[in-house]
Amino acid sequence: MSDEANPSAEDMVFNMVHGSNWIFSKFSFKCHVGWHIDPFGHSAFMALNLSRLNYDTFVFSRLDYQDHDRRVATSNMQHNWQPFAKPDANIFTHVMIQNYCFPFGFDFDDNTSLSMV
Repeated sequence: MSDEANPSAEDMVFNMVHGSNWIFSKFSFKCHVGWHIDPFGHSAFMALNLSRLNYDTFVFSRLDYQDHDRRVATSNMQHNWQPFAKPDANIFTHVMIQNYCFPFGFDFDDNTSLSMV
């Protein structure tokens, strides 16, 4: 996925189309979920771009800490994002509760049992 901080809308579309075509050419797989692990902000254009490219879901981690805390307190980590109030551009969106880390209880990379030689 493209960066959301500086590129033009044209660059964001090109990046997504080029990447989607590459994945399909190598793996015969069409992506349906967009995942932004660590962008500095989210543009409504990215949500619009993903929905227009037939993505079902957008998952991201970074958002304003007050918004994050409010969503955690109200168990509202998912929502349907309708960018620019366009009814045809809905995309299911999930905010990761632990930012870009694994959820509580899913730490399968615990290397404490490995001995250092």
